[in-house]
Amino acid sequence: MTEVSTHGLGGLRYDPARRARAAEWNVALALVIMVVIFEVLNRLQGG
Repeated sequence: MTEVSTHGLGGLRYDPARRARAAEWNVALALVIMVVIFEVLNRLQGG
């Protein structure tokens, strides 16, 4: 069984073995989502 440590508030658990993606992929995904949101807002505004 993997050892699970608690970090943060409320006893949330963090299991390093569960990480499927590198942190860089999470940042890239967040940037893509932001671009999509701003493009949709721009088209709704009529630009």
